Amino acid sequence: MVKFKHKSVDIDATILKEDIYFSLDSGRTQVYGKRGEFLVTGVDGKLYLCPNDVFKAIYDPVDEEGNLLFLDD
Repeated sequence: MVKFKHKSVDIDATILKEDIYFSLDSGRTQVYGKRGEFLVTGVDGKLYLCPNDVFKAIYDPVDEEGNLLFLDD
């Protein structure tokens, strides 16, 4: 089996403050986002939901210049 490493790409994301139903992409499919999940804009420009624990394992916060930020959890 070949190992792969996640490419370093800056993304935009926001954490959901409440449970919410909304439509992604084509607007034909309703998605249920739970409080604490992240709404991510992928490299393809599409929106995705990402569970909090997965998001924190993959991404680190950065400032506008891409410099790593250290935030309190």
